[in-house]
Parts: sequence; structure tokens; C-alpha cells
Amino acid sequence: MKNNRTFRGGFGLAQIMALLLVVLPTVAFIVTLLIDYWAVMRIDNNLKLMTNLATSKMNNITDLSVSPSDAALETLLSSFCPNNKTVSLGGSRIGDGSAEGIITVNASYTHNGTYLKNKTMTSTMVTYSYHDQNATINLVCN
Repeated sequence: MKNNRTFRGGFGLAQIMALLLVVLPTVAFIVTLLIDYWAVMRIDNNLKLMTNLATSKMNNITDLSVSPSDAALETLLSSFCPNNKTVSLGGSRIGDGSAEGIITVNASYTHNGTYLKNKTMTSTMVTYSYHDQNATINLVCN
């Protein structure tokens, strides 16, 4: 029996070392980066959903001068916050908006991921009020 020690004859020690030292760590880094990026995109989508829901609710309130707190809306918006954080609507109306009849809703969250650390993500939605009211409302997931 003849043992052939060429490259075609088998997988050599150099190829095994290259796989262990270069390829596997690179693949692990790329996979964890993609998982972190996917989490950020999911949170961004949830922030957009939160601003949309809050804007539609604020448009239907006939008097925004009172505190726009609503327990059902707070529970629904808190379900979109990541990592079991909560959002509070009570006292979040920070004053009149920039123009007559415009409601602005801002939602923000600070993400601390594996590679994307201390990234503050925001979503803003500006809409016209059905009842000619103006307000700026901030939603923060704490």
C-alpha cells in the first residue's frame, strides 16, 4: 500500500490550523454581528409601531390639555419596548407643538448590544390633529 502525501491525498495540518485560527473566528464574529443588527432592526420597527399607535390615539382625544394617560395604551406600548421595559404616557406631553393643529410623537430607546453599544434609536411621527390641537409627546422605554 502506497501512502500519498500530496495536497490531494488528504487534509493537512496547515489547512486545519487555518480553519481553526481564521475561518471559525471570522464566521463567529459575522454571525454575532448579524444577530445584533437584527435586534436593532427589530427595535427600530417596534419604535415605529409605537409612534403610529400613540399618534392615532392622540388624534382621537378631543382635549390634549389634560394628561393623555391611558392604561390600555400604556400596556400596549410597553409590550413593544424591548427587554421588558415600560413606557409612560402620563405627564409626557411637553408642550405645544411647532404649528397649529400638529401633533408630534417621539419614541426613543438606548440599545446596549454586543457590538452596537449605547446607540440611541429614535422614531418621530408628525401628524395633523383631527381636533385642531397641537402637542409634542415623548415616549421613552425605561
